[in-house]
Amino acid sequence: MRGSFAAFQILQHGTYVRTAKELTTMVKNHLEVFTLIR
Repeated sequence: MRGSFAAFQILQHGTYVRTAKELTTMVKNHLEVFTLIR
């Protein structure tokens, strides 16, 4: 039980890191587009 919970936490953390990276990339793209428009 405890092992599966740890594995779940690791999976959750991995998803969180991936989402954060995607958000950062998205923000960068938006900033580039905003700079181009301006």
